[in-house]
Amino acid sequence: MTSLVLACLLFLLPHLVITPTAARPALMNAMGERIYLVLYSALSLGALVWMSIAYGDAPYVHVWTPPPGLPHLSLILVPIAFVLMVLAVATPNPTSVGARKVLEKGEARGIFGITRHPLMWAFILWAVAHLLANGDLASILLFGTIFITAAVGMVLQDKRKSREAPEGFGRLKAHSSIIPFAALVSGRAKPALGWADAAKAAAGLVLFAVLLMSHRWLFGVSPLPM
Repeated sequence: MTSLVLACLLFLLPHLVITPTAARPALMNAMGERIYLVLYSALSLGALVWMSIAYGDAPYVHVWTPPPGLPHLSLILVPIAFVLMVLAVATPNPTSVGARKVLEKGEARGIFGITRHPLMWAFILWAVAHLLANGDLASILLFGTIFITAAVGMVLQDKRKSREAPEGFGRLKAHSSIIPFAALVSGRAKPALGWADAAKAAAGLVLFAVLLMSHRWLFGVSPLPM
């Protein structure tokens, strides 16, 4: 369990301590942007792998028992998460690292007209689904870390982008929202999803179905109702 706690802290460090503070530009100036991004990615990936291994080795410590039926909410939340993930990855992302040209245009295209952080919401839904289905301490640490990183990360990322590209981010912010559909409801954004996005969403559902069918083989437990 100690190993899992340390891995979770290491995962939180670059996302919530280094990236949103003055440490990021200082490190980039010292080592160069490309080297910084490579090391940042390697640290994040290494921490994620460590978290996964430590989670598998952690002892079972009961914290709470999910009520009957609650774990099956994952069968609703996770496919939505997969759809958001594919849409986010397959659409030019104005908030991603190195997307200066996309951000300068300030356009909220496709899924980014619904929320400017679809990938973060995918992580949040995925984490919540697993928190609802698992009541042990190791699961709370692992999936809670993912949830906190994504939820807080959205706000911190907005603050950083507003400093780095105030004009482009200002235009993007005017026509998008953190909360899904908030900009659409308020009239600040227009529906921007097309047939290409429908195909991406379908690909996300197919990916979810593949993982669902192989979940027991990969992780030793099936999320399907018995």
